Amino acid sequence: MFAPAWADQNIVCVNGSQIRVLVLDYAVEGQKLPCEVIYRKGLESEVLWSATGSAGFCEAKLAEFLQKQKTWGWKCTVMDMSVLGE
Repeated sequence: MFAPAWADQNIVCVNGSQIRVLVLDYAVEGQKLPCEVIYRKGLESEVLWSATGSAGFCEAKLAEFLQKQKTWGWKCTVMDMSVLGE
């Protein structure tokens, strides 16, 4: 079985003892729209951006935000959630 071309991404960012998680969430598996970029801090969760009609919007916003995180001293890693299996 092949993984869908557009699968959700989970990115863990660490700065010292602080941990943040960014999620690129596709509402329909295998499709780029609709999408959301979700920011998680502890038990709090906030949608930073969402799109229903502009393909690539969520990906671009996530890339911009990750670059800012890097300049602020955060180290971010994309997590491979496929290891959790189906």
